[in-house]
Amino acid sequence: NVDQVRKKVSRSVGLLNKFILLLPVWLKKQLYFTLIQSHLRYCLLIRGNTTLRNLNSLFLRQKKAIRAIANLGYLESTGQWWNDLRVLPTLQLKTLQLALETYHAIHKEPHFLAPTETPQNPYNLRHIAIK
Repeated sequence: NVDQVRKKVSRSVGLLNKFILLLPVWLKKQLYFTLIQSHLRYCLLIRGNTTLRNLNSLFLRQKKAIRAIANLGYLESTGQWWNDLRVLPTLQLKTLQLALETYHAIHKEPHFLAPTETPQNPYNLRHIAIK
């Protein structure tokens, strides 16, 4: 599962690198949230319990995306760009997701893991003769 996410993120980073000089930063940031962060956040709490090596490989691809968005060189630091672009690293995304889940569980609010129940109709509507 992590390998599939890694491949999708790598393809998306490659796409960002193709347009590195053509697109403005705001549009590359939008592409990042659409193409990369959506895959990183999907099932993050489940995947987040994988090995540190797997999480680190996702983080390194995320850093490549930051470099592509900010037009940085291969060896340049991405440190300040995380805040400037308002992007959270993978481990912080996991912490945020866990905090949100905990909050929803404590306050008993519906959230994305809530079971969907269909309300039962008290009337028998299966074999009604329509007049």
